[in-house]
Amino acid sequence: MTMSGQKGISLAALRGDLSMPSNWQQVGEVSKLYIYPVKSLAHLQVEQFSVESNGAQDNLVVDRQFMVVDKKGKMITARKYPHMSLVVPMVSKTHLVLSYPGMEDMKVEIPRGGAAAGQACEVW
Repeated sequence: MTMSGQKGISLAALRGDLSMPSNWQQVGEVSKLYIYPVKSLAHLQVEQFSVESNGAQDNLVVDRQFMVVDKKGKMITARKYPHMSLVVPMVSKTHLVLSYPGMEDMKVEIPRGGAAAGQACEVW
């Protein structure tokens, strides 16, 4: 599919009546809530979360707060590397710990504030 074809699908999804419905109908119920702290890695189940400006948040865990990038700063996802979804992230105030079956955990310090808190990256 061409890029113009993809844009057409996106635009088509937004056409029609986008106003709030006047009548609501129950179609299911929420049984579990998940947050994905790292894009494309495993989810963490949470009992509740608040919706903040950056997305779903439960204490220190923010949905897709982190992402994996290569040496060139380009985002890496499970679309290309499906086994990424088996990596389990754990977030503390100071560290992100990544666990993968059969391997030693990887502990990464979370930069706080200043220029070290972010890195220029290419997304999609």
